Amino acid sequence: MKKKTRHILAISALALFLTPFLNSCLKTKTCNIEISEEEKSWIPYNESQLAVYQSDSGNYDSITFSGMYNYADGEISEGNTCQASSYIFMQTTNSSGQPYNIGRYLLYKRENGGAPLTQAAVTFVDIEFYLSSLDDENLLVSATSNPLETLDSLAVGDTVFRNVYHISSQDTATLSYSQLKDVYFSEDFRIVRYDVRSSQEIFELIHLDDNQ
Repeated sequence: MKKKTRHILAISALALFLTPFLNSCLKTKTCNIEISEEEKSWIPYNESQLAVYQSDSGNYDSITFSGMYNYADGEISEGNTCQASSYIFMQTTNSSGQPYNIGRYLLYKRENGGAPLTQAAVTFVDIEFYLSSLDDENLLVSATSNPLETLDSLAVGDTVFRNVYHISSQDTATLSYSQLKDVYFSEDFRIVRYDVRSSQEIFELIHLDDNQ
């Protein structure tokens, strides 16, 4: 048998051997998973809203919120997990007036055996919090998985917020090196106050614009 023919037969035999394996690797499935409008309502800000804060020294700061970004798997490899996400960015401006991201609100949904599981997370400056499910009332620190302290009430200007989430450097070492000393979230996860380490200023929410 000629050498060339033997090579062809060897390649053919290898192809026959690998075909079942390759076919199994190439099997796909179509995902049918997405974040519902009701779930999206967990994110407490609307597109282009502007939150304005004033410090006890009279300085102002502001946070704007981007439009909603949505992603959902379509056709994926059979062995992978279907997932979807929706999120908005928080932005402020630097000394040159250029906007940059300082955090985001994220919803993440994935297959979980039976019903899909939807989780949520908030990133603000250099700290992150999350809910293990949207039904959970405990906002957890991502670095430790410990729940945040909840205050019965917090006065911010003329407004009294109830059931306020509070994080301090006692909750996570991350804040020991952060620009922030303390952060306060309302019951619906809006940022109502934050204390800045370097300037020792306390910034409180004074105005929240509707959609621009």
